[in-house]
Amino acid sequence: MTPPIPDWIRDYRCPKGRFRNIYEYVPEESRLYGTESMFGDWDGELLLLGQDFCCTDDVERRISEGRERLFAHNPAMITNRSLELHTRGFDCGMLYASALAGMLKVGDSNSGLPGWSHMREHLSEVLRFTIEHMPNLSAIACMGSAAWDLCHHADEREHIPLSHALKYRCPSRFDGLPVYAMPHPARASSVLGSKERVQERWDWMRTDLLGSSSHNAAA
Repeated sequence: MTPPIPDWIRDYRCPKGRFRNIYEYVPEESRLYGTESMFGDWDGELLLLGQDFCCTDDVERRISEGRERLFAHNPAMITNRSLELHTRGFDCGMLYASALAGMLKVGDSNSGLPGWSHMREHLSEVLRFTIEHMPNLSAIACMGSAAWDLCHHADEREHIPLSHALKYRCPSRFDGLPVYAMPHPARASSVLGSKERVQERWDWMRTDLLGSSSHNAAA
């Protein structure tokens, strides 16, 4: 079950105005991450950390369509379809979170996430809050560079770029927890070269989590 969301998360506003907090749209929303509707096990062992939930244009479109709940994942999105495929066979509870939590880029989904670094300290606190409320957490999978960079910033740890980390099969660390470098599900094939290589990396992480192999930290 999602822990009670503190006011410092609900009331946060982006200092540069480039992002809006989901709770500005739905003040009574009980989820910390919209993707909890896909994998939302706070007692789970694996934290899947993605990039962001969506943009304000998407949320406002949902409002105009009369959606019952705005803060929920879209099963048709390629990111979510790919993630569901890659995690088949993971016999553990999972929480699907986002590096940007409930902060939505103002406008549409193009042009990346300009200016998100201005929220890094706040987002690091949200990530630490999440980890503190997952009593059985055993590992973190960082899917994309925003998740990878934020996770290491939150732990005040120097790290190699995600593009380098993806060349190796060795997790980094967050306060003793293994942190796996994974490509963003929507761009994984282009990053690693093929769907087969992407699945191989997920299979490697699953095997590593079962304790059948050991590795030195990448950073």
